[in-house]
Amino acid sequence: MPPPPSPPPPPPPPPPPPPPSTTNAVGKQWAVVLPAPRANLSDGSVVGLDDISQIDWSTTVAVSRAGTHPTLFVHVSGGLVVLKTGQPGLIAELCSAELAHALDVPVPRCRMIVRGDREHSSMLDGIQRAVEEAASPCKRVVTKMASEPQVLLSQFILDDKPSRLHVSSVRQLGRLAVYDCVIWNTDRFTFLTASLVAFRADQKLGETFQHIINSQAEAQGISVQQALNAISGNMENWLVRGDGVVFGIDQGVRPTTGTHEQRLHALVEDLTHKGEDAQIVQCIIKQLGGHGVRIPENSAEVLHGAVTEMVERLGAMQLADIEQIRDRMQMHVSAELQPDWREKVAGWLDVDAVYARICVLTSRVSATTGQ
Repeated sequence: MPPPPSPPPPPPPPPPPPPPSTTNAVGKQWAVVLPAPRANLSDGSVVGLDDISQIDWSTTVAVSRAGTHPTLFVHVSGGLVVLKTGQPGLIAELCSAELAHALDVPVPRCRMIVRGDREHSSMLDGIQRAVEEAASPCKRVVTKMASEPQVLLSQFILDDKPSRLHVSSVRQLGRLAVYDCVIWNTDRFTFLTASLVAFRADQKLGETFQHIINSQAEAQGISVQQALNAISGNMENWLVRGDGVVFGIDQGVRPTTGTHEQRLHALVEDLTHKGEDAQIVQCIIKQLGGHGVRIPENSAEVLHGAVTEMVERLGAMQLADIEQIRDRMQMHVSAELQPDWREKVAGWLDVDAVYARICVLTSRVSATTGQ
């Protein structure tokens, strides 16, 4: 009788656990799970740092890149902050934030960090250390940030946009739409997106957009106006905080031409005569619906009231108020800016152009133009 088979050999022992890492585990986690500012983690661990006036950059534990722009989300003690590079648009964004605060339009608070300041060095030390420890794919952005004369520090606002907007949020969208007319932010709402195409045909950017619209109209067998109406607007550039407050993000003051002011005149005329059926109201309603956002039944009335109220609010703003904002912005125009960038900044800080738009919206006569 043959002997019984030998029992199988025992499984090999498990490999020893890896040595404990000196990297903060949160740092590695955030480098993966926070690829964009709209990330919404259900555990509630994503919070923005409310006070950005003083930051201990030595507490930086994670850095994540946002989208295709040179923007970083940085996790420091107390929450997240946003760092932006990309001269010279930072000054346009900071200027638009100052105008927003003057008009009581919610936007993230922001300030400049200038190379040569002690904070600039400590900020770079903190984010470079966190990037190296977490093997984060942000090194190129950090290198670019270190090479530029200034960085824009901004609050992080977590987007908690509901499927159905509250009346108060709809009202704030109406105010935000008028604010976009003041700074000439053309990509958030469709009524201004279309105007960028229709009224900049004399410029290279406008010509490119116009060609795209014409091609879309021809391919789909629709009119150019229908193709313009199909532009969806940038719904990523407004956020709804958990308490229902609507924030505008990623906007900057831009110059306008006479044809743009014609567009504003037409919008004001339309609003005056059509009320709740005005283009500025109906475009917002259509845009929200196109993105699946439900709104209250009385939203047309609410938007019309908010737009009218905001126009009245503009009536209290004087040229001197805008000049004070411009003067505060001038201190951020670094001597290191290239000449062509300086020219762009000068156009963005053209207070006469901003005031002229306010005058159009409020049907005032501009003292700067003598009209």
